[in-house]
Parts: sequence; structure tokens; C-alpha cells
Amino acid sequence: MKIEDIEYVVLAKDSSEHSERARELYNRAYQFWEGFWSKFWERSHQASAKPASNLSEVFYRQTRVHAFMYENEFVAMLLQTRYDLRVNFLGKLNYFSFYSPEIFEQLRGRGIEVLVTHEFLAVDPVWRRASIGLPLAPALVACASQEMGEVGAQACLGIARKDVGVHKLCASLGWSTVQENFSYNGFDCEVVCLESQDRLVIPDPLMDCVGSLMGRRQLLVPGATPLAEVLPLKKRAA
Repeated sequence: MKIEDIEYVVLAKDSSEHSERARELYNRAYQFWEGFWSKFWERSHQASAKPASNLSEVFYRQTRVHAFMYENEFVAMLLQTRYDLRVNFLGKLNYFSFYSPEIFEQLRGRGIEVLVTHEFLAVDPVWRRASIGLPLAPALVACASQEMGEVGAQACLGIARKDVGVHKLCASLGWSTVQENFSYNGFDCEVVCLESQDRLVIPDPLMDCVGSLMGRRQLLVPGATPLAEVLPLKKRAA
């Protein structure tokens, strides 16, 4: 398996209104995502920790879907939602009920006006690194992190599970922890953040993977233009 066999697709929710292909992909993306997380909560025996909102409502809230595909099938996915920090009741939204209010005040104090959340990282178990030798999870986080400027955001926030090492994955890419040790959907988690002035730190050979995927990105967004600004990449020192 080579990284060149993987397609990187970015799908905006409202693109389904303008393109039959986008609409078909959007529907199939939901089927993959719902199937993955329904099986996950069934296997984890934590059905009571399943999000209170209907899964379809959670998915439809997202602004963009970042996904890897192989032979026209979804194999990995990360959801992204855009929020305006100038809205003073943002912290009262259900999704942010687990976040410390200080996080928003700190970001506003540093001039952050718009942020995106990265949510529900999902890699088909058959496509984990141990099975195929490709680091799809860190590559997907790295690709999506580069695109915050494209949606007018100055920071990314995410809830990172500790039991499967997502917090360590994010730290290896230059994200910082802004809230430690809390329970989210029944799992120990941290809130992690990457601000646009930070540089993504991408170790070899992940940089080659990310470069290949970004170079072949399919952007299904109404009125899409080529990627205007990509965060500069910096290799992690050995």
C-alpha cells in the first residue's frame, strides 16, 4: 500500500446543494461515520455515554468533512466545525459544555475571532497503521490543521482521548494542551489547541505523506479556489 493510493477529499456540507457528486459523497460519508461510531459505542459497552444529540444532528452540524478514500470507499474521517468567538454565548452551546470558560477568554485575549473544532477522528480498523503501514490518523489531523486559514479561522480546538493516545498524536504535531483531565462521553480526555501562528511540526516520513495528500486534495466546496494559505511545515528535530 502506498500513500499515492489514498485520495484526500474535503467536503463542505453546503456543497451538496450545488453538486450531485458532492451530495452523493456527503450521504455516503454519513453512512461511514454513523456506522463507525455506532459500532464503537457498541464495542466499548458505553452506550450511555453516546452523545445526547442524535448522531445525524451531530454530523449535520459540521461545516466540513475531511476524509481519506481508497477505491471510492471512505477509510478515515475527521469532522470540522467553524465557530465565531465574537458570539459571547458560544460557551453555552451543548458541544462546549465540557470546555473551561477560560479557554475562550484566553483565545479572545490573544485576538482569536474565529476557530474551528476538530471532532470524531475515525479510522477504519482495517486501515490502522499496524495493518497497512501508513499513518492515516496523524496525516489526516495534519492535513485538516493546515486548512484553518482557508475557512477564516485563527485556531483549532479539539477534544483528544487519552486512552488511545490522541492527545500524544496532537502533541507530536505541535498542538498544545489547554485543558487537562476531564471526562467526555465516558473517556478521559484533554482539550488541545493549535493557533494559526503556530507551525505544524511534522516528522519524517509523515511530511512526505502529507505533502502527497495535500497536493492531490479534492476540494468539494461551493466556489472553491485553490488553497490560498497553508501553514508552513517544520520538521521535528531528531
